[in-house]
Amino acid sequence: VSNLTIHLAALPTRATTGMVWLYNWKKNAYDLLQAFPMAGSATVDLKFPAAAPVTNYVDATGRVRAIFRALQPIRGGKSPVFDLKTDLMELQFG
Repeated sequence: VSNLTIHLAALPTRATTGMVWLYNWKKNAYDLLQAFPMAGSATVDLKFPAAAPVTNYVDATGRVRAIFRALQPIRGGKSPVFDLKTDLMELQFG
């Protein structure tokens, strides 16, 4: 495995920051791979080059643990409420 592409389709009801985390089996912890702005419909392709340690995210049996989440910063002392619909999160290893 030399590279990783993550395809994500999501629909937030407000402008938010999306984040993709992958479990690093060598560190026994999740790594934040990328944070990105999301507004309205969001389809994102995140590509990680061959130099990235992609093998850290795949265990001996081929398992991958991934988390996608979104947040909106607190403004005016109140935490904003929003809905986030996720249709697809696809990981492709090559």
